[in-house]
Amino acid sequence: MHANRFSRVFRAALMALFAPLALLGCATPTPLVMPSEPVYPALPSAGLSAGSVLSSQAVAERVGADNPAIQVARAQLQVSMAHSAVAAALPDPSLSFALDHPVSAGDFVNALNQSVAMDLSALITRGARLDAAQAAVTAQRLQLSWLVLQKQTEASALLLQLWAADAEQQVLAAQRGALQHSAQDTAAAVQHGWLTQTAALAVASNRVAIERQQLALAAQQAQWHAALNGLMNLPPDTPWRLPTQQQPVVSVPPAAVLNQRLAQLADHRADLLALRAGVMQAEANYRVAILQQFPGVTLGGGTANDTSNVHTVGFSLGLTLPIFGSAQARVSAAQASRAALEVALQARINQAVAEVAAARAQRQAFTQRLALLRAQQPMFAQAQTAQADALAVGYVTYAAYLAARTQGFDTERAVLRAEGEQAAAELGLLSVLG
Repeated sequence: MHANRFSRVFRAALMALFAPLALLGCATPTPLVMPSEPVYPALPSAGLSAGSVLSSQAVAERVGADNPAIQVARAQLQVSMAHSAVAAALPDPSLSFALDHPVSAGDFVNALNQSVAMDLSALITRGARLDAAQAAVTAQRLQLSWLVLQKQTEASALLLQLWAADAEQQVLAAQRGALQHSAQDTAAAVQHGWLTQTAALAVASNRVAIERQQLALAAQQAQWHAALNGLMNLPPDTPWRLPTQQQPVVSVPPAAVLNQRLAQLADHRADLLALRAGVMQAEANYRVAILQQFPGVTLGGGTANDTSNVHTVGFSLGLTLPIFGSAQARVSAAQASRAALEVALQARINQAVAEVAAARAQRQAFTQRLALLRAQQPMFAQAQTAQADALAVGYVTYAAYLAARTQGFDTERAVLRAEGEQAAAELGLLSVLG
């Protein structure tokens, strides 16, 4: 009798212990807030602010912290980390309780049956599943690193283009001012009969052409400005100013260093390392599928009594028999996924090498073009001076002098554009080299 009473007390204590444990750590639901309008982060107090001078460092920091695509990637990294925590967790035990109440007459008691069981097959595959989850987190981190580099490079290239466009606008303003002054002189010369209407018309046509170029370049600057604000997650119309100093120079390592980086491209470029981590994740999933071919084991133990109050203690063993081919199909699917990722990694390595080669060729072409334009600048400057002297003594027409001066301004603008293109090409080369 005392043994039966002790058994009942023990079972009641067991149920009282496990029932609250099932509720420990339960999360409470949080309300969903659905975005419906644009929300921008606050401007940093010590960094970029509306109307301030925009520096390369401020752009890089703002893009790295607040770019929308980077924020999405960070959120996806948190998802991968949460999945990794799920893979690391031990399988939860299952608790069962059954009661049979006798309804016939006689000296019978309630039959009780309670047991605790755990899926041991989950423990067998835990290591491989944890490897897969950790590889997924590594891949996500590397993809985030690569995305940050790409977005910062894109923002820096836009900043260089805006620098070059701002300098070109200054040249256009100077050229337009010179033409405006010439228009006043030519109008007086036409009234006195010193200049033909054709020459005066050429001055007016050039001035109109310059105005159109200024408007077109201003429209392009507005697009670049809005695009840069978008990369920094600022409202499209956020105003700021460019530094007044000379356009920054992008430093590219020597050819020997570039060749070494190219030879080791798959070992340090973040996107290639992310794909490699993806292959390792597929390898871990393949090992999980291999282990799941074996029968799944569930082990448990419990106590029971029947209606005649006979008490028993025992254990249970459950097997999941993989005999209908589902486990083998999962192995084939995992193996195919691993092979596909290996092919994707090889293709991406080949593409990365081609991107580096194209970036180097583009940089070389822009460098040669810039050198040619710079070599032409003194020649056009001398030609403009010579034409001005010749015009003063009547050896050349005003149209010839105007053409020489226009060519000099056009060459100066072409040099500014070429400097911006070369700097952007060098940024692109550094980016594809990782």
